[in-house]
Amino acid sequence: MTPDQLIELLEKAGMLKEESPGVLGWHPTMQKVERFAALLRAEEREACAQVCLDYGDDSRTAATCAAAIKARGQV
Repeated sequence: MTPDQLIELLEKAGMLKEESPGVLGWHPTMQKVERFAALLRAEEREACAQVCLDYGDDSRTAATCAAAIKARGQV
């Protein structure tokens, strides 16, 4: 994951807030940290599922693997 992608997730979680033009401030709370962790896990699951699909042979096995990885976020 690139630094820009991490910053995007931090912003989605509400942990970064613009203090002045071009300057981001750090505003963590436990709820925001938990939201960031959930977003990060979801991104990682999507990346892993995509690996299954990219390296699979278009079989049901690759699709099943990808679906199993994505389903982990439903628990």
